[in-house]
Amino acid sequence: MERIATLLGRTSLFSGADPGTLRGLADLAERREYGPGEWLFHESTPRQWFGVVEQGEVELVRGLHGQQRRLAVLGEGGVLSEGLLLDDLPHSTSALTRQGAVVVQFSRTAVERARKERPDLYYRVAARVAQMMSERLRFAAERLAGEAAVTLSGATRLEHDLLGEREVPAEVYYGIQTLRAVENFPISGIRLSGFQHFIEALAFIKKACALANCELGILERARAEAIAAACDELLAGKLHDQFVVDMVQGGAGTSTNMNANEVIANRALELLGHEKGAYAQLHPNDHVNLSQSTNDVYPTAIRLAVNLMLQDVLAAMGELKAALEDKEHEFADVLKMGRTQLQDAVPMTLGQEFGAYAVMIGEDMDRLREASNLLKEINLGATAIGTGINSPPGYADLVTRKLREVSGVPVVKSYNLVEATQDSGAYVQMSGVLKRVAVKLSKICNDLRLLSSGPRCGLQEIRLPPMQPGDPGGGEPGLLRDHRQRHDHHHGGRGRPARAERDGADHRPEPVRELPDAAQRLRHPGQPVHPGHPGGPDALPAVRRAQHRAGDGAEPGDRLRAVRGHRQGGPGDGGERLRAGAPEEVDDPGGPGRAAAARAHDPPAPAPPVGLRASRGRSAPGGVGRRVRLRRPA
Repeated sequence: MERIATLLGRTSLFSGADPGTLRGLADLAERREYGPGEWLFHESTPRQWFGVVEQGEVELVRGLHGQQRRLAVLGEGGVLSEGLLLDDLPHSTSALTRQGAVVVQFSRTAVERARKERPDLYYRVAARVAQMMSERLRFAAERLAGEAAVTLSGATRLEHDLLGEREVPAEVYYGIQTLRAVENFPISGIRLSGFQHFIEALAFIKKACALANCELGILERARAEAIAAACDELLAGKLHDQFVVDMVQGGAGTSTNMNANEVIANRALELLGHEKGAYAQLHPNDHVNLSQSTNDVYPTAIRLAVNLMLQDVLAAMGELKAALEDKEHEFADVLKMGRTQLQDAVPMTLGQEFGAYAVMIGEDMDRLREASNLLKEINLGATAIGTGINSPPGYADLVTRKLREVSGVPVVKSYNLVEATQDSGAYVQMSGVLKRVAVKLSKICNDLRLLSSGPRCGLQEIRLPPMQPGDPGGGEPGLLRDHRQRHDHHHGGRGRPARAERDGADHRPEPVRELPDAAQRLRHPGQPVHPGHPGGPDALPAVRRAQHRAGDGAEPGDRLRAVRGHRQGGPGDGGERLRAGAPEEVDDPGGPGRAAAARAHDPPAPAPPVGLRASRGRSAPGGVGRRVRLRRPA
């Protein structure tokens, strides 16, 4: 605790607090360790805590779907999620740690406790938070103004390739081949800069190749170190705006590979003290692309990028699974009616329903991990067609080991590099698994929409937190509908990886565009079931109301009979007419003819338990008959 108190004392947020106060705050805090690549929170999810970075670095990023923008890096003493002290709005950014971090966290409960016990300290800290946020807004405005003011000077540098010479703007880091690609392929308007993980994968590969070439003695150490340093800057989020080629392009990815080569080469030249374009000192092809071909770099980058993105997807699915498991425990004693084909079947608990959803998500997480193993098999070192031509002996094994070290992804060299260079089957399988995930999530969303339907004429067994007004006048499950659109979008693009497998290199960019996009669409956490969402999803079956009013000592059978009586209604309300018109055959449970036999032996519908009585009025699910609510007798 003394260590936490010392950290808080060095933080400007708690400046002026006496040692006793700092120790008291330390008692309210807890330390949380995050591993490399782990997300602390996601944009648009509810704030659960605010904290102070104790060790390591935490990056704040903005944006989803692969177009994330790095806003800031917080080191020791940096404050996270401080808006919790001012409002109940969700996170406006996401936070992750690349190398791991330790964060001292104050939960929402701890903050509320401090507000009640030490209002003077609470409001002093809140005022400081408001000041910090004002300073950050000013910094962001100045940064945006500075970026908007950047213009090209008009100066150019002359570059040449096999087709001739071209003038390239002096300020840019890409070169002549990237310039030609921009002119040749203005197809989709979706630039490579929008795929953060793919750029990172290219940077990992180029760094690993430089280190391997240096170790084998075919690349000078100074050049190798400069290339590695330029790659590290890409991995830190810099120069991504220089990746300007269209993701849809001819040439099987050559334009993308050359865009990376030229940006890395020109930045490495600057690090060596030379001007951009001084390729006699360090060349995009001869040095950055040494021992490589687009045919081994590009497929390896796809596989590595998808593995990097799956870390985010699996983290988000893990959060959703944990939230569903929380609801499973919360609703463990809430009885409801299970249904087949939307017809009443047998009783179950709402907790069992949410527990089944959690298992579904867990199974899909396992399938994603299995599919990702196929994508860890790479052909780096195969060069043009898999024979390893123009690379030194032992290069393929060494560069695979280097890539494993720099990226942290346990990649392995393919058993047959010729086969691996032309095969795209792993993309097809991953696309199929992502479809499976999308279908499962869509099924859960459909169930939640149905269970929350109403409020007057639907099931209304659960209440989703209101997110936006609906039409006419009711709340709409907008986030659930949003996921349905993501699901349909994914289905529409699923043919692209299959075309890449069928037609080979001609469609090689398709998996790059579709698999990362699909993974990012599925990454967004499931907010409607997030345990900390204001209001949360709540159970609204009639039996929950009966439970509360009958007391904890009520027998389960009494609670279930209360729901049955609630659903079937009383004499004269149309319940008998509906029951008399019930079909003679049912499918489940009991087999054909059960309905008629059951009616012959079933007793009349039981009345609500003693101490409860039915009255007209609006309630949660009332089935097909008249809706009632349960209340104590006058």
